[in-house]
Amino acid sequence: MFHPEIVLIFLIFSIDSLVLTKESCPKDTFCFAGQQINITATCIDNKVISLKWNTTEDKSTVRIWNNGHLHNYVCSVNGTSPDPSYKKFIDYSKKLRNCEIQVTMAQMFMFQKDEISFLDYNKEKSPYFKFSEICKNSTSWEKFWKKLLVKVHAILMLIGWLFFIPSGFLFARFGKKSFENLKILNLPIWFQFHRTFTFLGVSCISISIFCIFFAKNFTWRGTGSDAWYWSQWHTDLGTISTILAVSQPLNSLLRCPPSNSSRQTFNWSHRIIGLLSYTFAVSAVYIAALKYRKTWSEPTLEVILASFPTFLGFSTWILFSVLESKGEYKAVEMTDLPPSSSSSNQSNSQNLYKTSWLFTCIGILLGAATSLSILVASKNND
Repeated sequence: MFHPEIVLIFLIFSIDSLVLTKESCPKDTFCFAGQQINITATCIDNKVISLKWNTTEDKSTVRIWNNGHLHNYVCSVNGTSPDPSYKKFIDYSKKLRNCEIQVTMAQMFMFQKDEISFLDYNKEKSPYFKFSEICKNSTSWEKFWKKLLVKVHAILMLIGWLFFIPSGFLFARFGKKSFENLKILNLPIWFQFHRTFTFLGVSCISISIFCIFFAKNFTWRGTGSDAWYWSQWHTDLGTISTILAVSQPLNSLLRCPPSNSSRQTFNWSHRIIGLLSYTFAVSAVYIAALKYRKTWSEPTLEVILASFPTFLGFSTWILFSVLESKGEYKAVEMTDLPPSSSSSNQSNSQNLYKTSWLFTCIGILLGAATSLSILVASKNND
């Protein structure tokens, strides 16, 4: 029997293995691993030089020697630098601070890309190199595709995590009684909806991972990299949520029959993994909305829209709990006696209310995910 979820798992772990085998120094980057510090120098759009390093000092200075001139760049607790136009990103939440300084080549006196250069930190010098080796002109076509892949990554994640996955959850948690005794292909209709939505969600997430890996040249941007502090958090949370999401189909293959004593263990493990993966994913979305200004433009609105699935999930749980406590929403019980006409009408009425609410929630989820996708797609990040 063909299991598409197995194919997804294989593809995800194949991509992970490719990323892990990449060299520690990204493409078109100069890396200097000294005894005291690790420094990376990259070129952005062939116009801006970005220096990144970690330090435990309250003040540290990295120097670039180029064309007979020394250029000093300071990262300190006070955020001082010789030129206030330099951009600094300092992580104060850890003892080990991530420092990044970006400076345009036009600001660097007598700077020449083709001249021999080296980096200096506390008189520890890097090997010689030329900035022309890392400052390579990217074609407009290449830039276009990379930007497009980043947007496709964001949109697919939004559709997967904010529409398909929550919809599958709603059918699994609240649809059993609404669609009782209704089957498609000899399986309960609620289960078919749950499995279909979840499979589509995991598919979107998996394709999204491919897109961002291609856009970032298969370089790791999470913990242990030289990426921006919030990029590391976003990458870590997104990676964990993706691994947990992809593990759910594998987990479902271990499902035992309802009569088995281990069924409760499976049910709770399946629920906990699902909730954890969703929590990590939404946290990653919040970070992107609040911190990634190149792709996300309306942080407050985007955070509100991203919170819709959580709000609807809690609202549905509270609503059904209240109805159940009032006796208007009762669990269907097996009985040898045929139901009376009044009880049958009441059951049909309850099912109508429940079904209407579930599909209303799914419509709202689709609207929220679509609105977020439009905001991301329409953002001009040139």
